[in-house]
Amino acid sequence: MPEKNKSEATPNNGSPKLYLAVFVAIYCTVLGFGWLSQTPSQEELYGSGGRFLHEVVHNLQAAEGFPWWSANFMQGHSTANFALCAVPLAVGICSTAIFGHLVGIKIAALLIVPLAALTMFVFVRRLTANEWTAAVASVLYVMSGQMLVRIGNFEHWMGSYSYIFPPLILWAFLKTAGEGSWRASAWLAFAWAGMMLSYAKLTFMFAPLAAIFFVWLLLDQPERRVALVRGTMVSLVLVGVMSVVLLLPLTRECQWVAAFSMDNFAGWQQAFSIKNFISVLDRANGLLAQMRPDFVADRGQFYLGLITLFSVAAVFWWSRKHAEWLATRNGVLLRLFVGMTLLALWLAQGPFSVFTGVQEFLKGSQKAPDWIAALMWLMTCVPPFLIYAILPAGPRRGLYATILILIYVFVPGFVVLEKLPMYRDIRAP
Repeated sequence: MPEKNKSEATPNNGSPKLYLAVFVAIYCTVLGFGWLSQTPSQEELYGSGGRFLHEVVHNLQAAEGFPWWSANFMQGHSTANFALCAVPLAVGICSTAIFGHLVGIKIAALLIVPLAALTMFVFVRRLTANEWTAAVASVLYVMSGQMLVRIGNFEHWMGSYSYIFPPLILWAFLKTAGEGSWRASAWLAFAWAGMMLSYAKLTFMFAPLAAIFFVWLLLDQPERRVALVRGTMVSLVLVGVMSVVLLLPLTRECQWVAAFSMDNFAGWQQAFSIKNFISVLDRANGLLAQMRPDFVADRGQFYLGLITLFSVAAVFWWSRKHAEWLATRNGVLLRLFVGMTLLALWLAQGPFSVFTGVQEFLKGSQKAPDWIAALMWLMTCVPPFLIYAILPAGPRRGLYATILILIYVFVPGFVVLEKLPMYRDIRAP
């Protein structure tokens, strides 16, 4: 009888997992049909996306083995630098062996979508205990403009494999706190190592965001702190064995996580840094096309899209009349992840502070339409507003918000971060 009442209270509206699987299958089919039927571009024929696979196979054949710590690395037979993207390279080599050179690489790149959807679903389901929320989060994740732009940027499709692992890392933190088992620590180590061997640089840039989640988890579940800390320490040892050891030859052969020359270091940092918060709306340089050349972002590398911005804005607007919701667990999670996003954007400013970036933006906007400057000012005000909105209500909310806003505006976060060990060789955020 109780089971009957329970089913009547929560009617079966179908399986979120099934709907998600169907959506992802159709989504990948549409993307794959369009991409695979296109005439290969010059980048697809000659770009690094294919050249790296060729070089790995060539080095293996030339050295008659696996030249990882090779005595003749100066002759170009070492594969040490390819450890930075070992996971996508391994998938790409297998895929091209089955489907051919160009098609195989595209299929390997498209595999990112279902794998990222899976890891996001697993993470959000455990975080919220709601499969529908997990399914919606997965759909939004794989429709992210940032992810699709990077997959489509054929030269750097391997780095896009990094999108698979952040949800898995956060899920493993939850699992480690909940279980405190060796298996949970192994999952956490596997997720970190997988991301390290997909693109080590992005792994280091994700670490501050993961640290924020880790600290929140310590505060949210104080009774499980011992299990979380102990399990994380165990996983760090395993990460060293599973990935860091493979990357050690890079300290001898080239700058470690950068893996290439550090010439014109300041120029690289400026070229691959966010110009202004307006960049999250600028797909294919539609807004910044008439700006100074060094302000034109290459292939929309910071593009997040209007859907993301309006979705977050709609929730905060709705919460104006439902302020109590922000104090619930779901409200706390919203504020947590908005805060993590703001941290990422702050670090993405590179060698600039936000204030310096605004000044440079105005200097470079002489040929841009006047409304671009107006939009720039509007978008510049969004992060300070969000900083205030995500802080819990209290008598010192204004003080804390003022301090954080001043830090956000005037302190170049990446310049501070790159003073730390392991971050000194990261060329740009």
